[in-house]
Order: sequence, then C-alpha cells, then structure tokens
Amino acid sequence: MIAASSVVIGVVNNILSNRRAEKSKQIDLFNRFYLVRSNEAWWSNLNEFLYIHSWEDSEEWLEKYHPAKNIEAYNSFTNLMSYFNSIGYLVKIGELDISNVADVMGTPIIPVWEKAKPLVYEWRKSWSTIYRNFEYLYDETVKWREANMPSFYRTT
Repeated sequence: MIAASSVVIGVVNNILSNRRAEKSKQIDLFNRFYLVRSNEAWWSNLNEFLYIHSWEDSEEWLEKYHPAKNIEAYNSFTNLMSYFNSIGYLVKIGELDISNVADVMGTPIIPVWEKAKPLVYEWRKSWSTIYRNFEYLYDETVKWREANMPSFYRTT
C-alpha cells in the first residue's frame, strides 16, 4: 500500500511539475512578444499604419506602399502583420493562451486587422494563406473580449 501511494504521489508531483513548467514556458514566450511592444519603433510602426497610412483599395496601397516606392512604410506594415501573424500561430497551436494575449495585447490587434483586412482579402486571391494566423488571432481576441470585456475598443 505504501509503494502504491508513493507511485501515486510521484505521478501527481510529476504532473504538477509539468504544468508549472508549461505555464512558465508560456509566460516566458508571452513576455518575449510583449517586450517587442516596449520598443518605440514598434509603436511608431503601429501608429503610422493606423493613423497616417491611407488608401482606398489594394491598387492604391501598392502605388503608395510597394517596397519599390516606399520601403520604410512597406517594412513597417509587414513587421506589424508578421508580428501578429506569429502570435496568432502560437495561440492556434496552444503555445500562448488567448486570455493573456487578448487581455494585455488585444487593443492594437483589433484595429490593425480591421484596417488591413480588405488588403489581405484581396491578396488572398493570389496567396490564399497570407496572414491567416493573424485573422485567427483577431477572431479569438474579439470572442474573448466580447465575453470578458464587453466595452472593449473597436474601430468599426
């Protein structure tokens, strides 16, 4: 009986240790992404995209922001989109918890996706998977915020 109890205690301890290690891994990964946001250049990219860049359709966007015409603006855009696409992938595969991401990082996710969505949908006619993980992140962020923060900020 003592041997069986020792085995059970060992298994429970192992499970708890694995859970703590997994939680620690998620926190570390989340902090790495969050630290990117503490960079002034990241906020400049975000604000430039949201408040300065403007276009009517994907053709006008290409005329203004194609890398051959405006490499800085193009890099700013792809940096933001890739950042959120990466976070979306990690949420999708369970490496980041949507509650942490949506609660702490959700405010920029929503307006960036809503502004970029028409471009992305146009580009998907040629490249069907472009920024699909960002769209997933947006959808999950909206669901989480509607359930947990009903008065959250939306651009539309």
